[in-house]
Amino acid sequence: MTPKMQRRQRWTLVAIGIVAFAVAFPIGYYLNTRASRPVAALFQITANAGIEELSLFQYKEAGTPYRREALLGLLNFLQTTEGLKRANHKSLNLTIAYTYARLAVVEDVAGNLNQSHDYFLKAQERFKTAGLKDYSEAHLRGLIAKADKTATQ
Repeated sequence: MTPKMQRRQRWTLVAIGIVAFAVAFPIGYYLNTRASRPVAALFQITANAGIEELSLFQYKEAGTPYRREALLGLLNFLQTTEGLKRANHKSLNLTIAYTYARLAVVEDVAGNLNQSHDYFLKAQERFKTAGLKDYSEAHLRGLIAKADKTATQ
């Protein structure tokens, strides 16, 4: 081969590389972003379920200060999750509503009636957003008692 031939081959390979990159990069980027969506959604679902399960376990098994702390931690996490694009807002509203109602019951047992009432109002607001028909405190107490009883069986 002549030196001129080698130079031509080098430039041909460089040109092929540039064209291949120009074609492959957008395709790879598109496929990568499309492929990561289900993974991100799965991560969010499992993270929500895991944190909720741990918090509810602490709520059922611990004393009042730890119950409050567990529920406030769950509430903080859920409110952070609420801002995500892939969040299931109806499900989150229901979980947040139940968390507020449980916090209200915890505060009621602790004797903090004003804080309990505030949490019940927030729970009623969330249940209303989720489409629940009856928002009374008595009804919410019944829902929490039923949900907690069902979860322990």
